[in-house]
Amino acid sequence: MNILDAQNRRTASLKVDMPLNGKLNVLINVDEVIKNKANLIKGLDAAIEKIRFELEGGKGHIDFDGTGRQNYNLSSLLLSGEISGGLDKINVKDATLDIDGQKAVLDVEASGCNHYFLKSSPMI
Repeated sequence: MNILDAQNRRTASLKVDMPLNGKLNVLINVDEVIKNKANLIKGLDAAIEKIRFELEGGKGHIDFDGTGRQNYNLSSLLLSGEISGGLDKINVKDATLDIDGQKAVLDVEASGCNHYFLKSSPMI
């Protein structure tokens, strides 16, 4: 994943290689899908009202700069949270990582993500 600044310049990369298992619950507003059926991407933020996720991962690697210089072994990952507000807000609760034997527990809340997901994503 490339991390971009406001001018879409790459500021950092993050690479994760880890098997994942989990579940996603997605609340979709079907009226918005029908209204924008000619261009689903245009109405995606209104159509997807909420995504809840629970993920767990096994042994793998995380590379914080994308070059291999900051590559660490991952023993486990537990992650749960939701994306809401028209894909604009991410809330992660009790993210637990075991990186090279060091446990880290994180709670993260970010907003303003709509632009990244829908406008600067290389996938769209």
